[in-house]
Amino acid sequence: MPGVSREGGGSGNAEGDGLSTQALVAADEWVRIPMAHGVDSLNVGAAAAVAFYAVATGRPQD
Repeated sequence: MPGVSREGGGSGNAEGDGLSTQALVAADEWVRIPMAHGVDSLNVGAAAAVAFYAVATGRPQD
């Protein structure tokens, strides 16, 4: 994720309604994890692992 500092932060929550409008408005940037057809969501731990891996490896955004 270009431009993402290793000193940055993130926010996640349990499945359901997703982040609140207040949390989304407060964010400087949003990211999305593309998923295969038929996959509705990832749990917050799995999503965090995917995001941290992308930052650590410098994997480009799709």
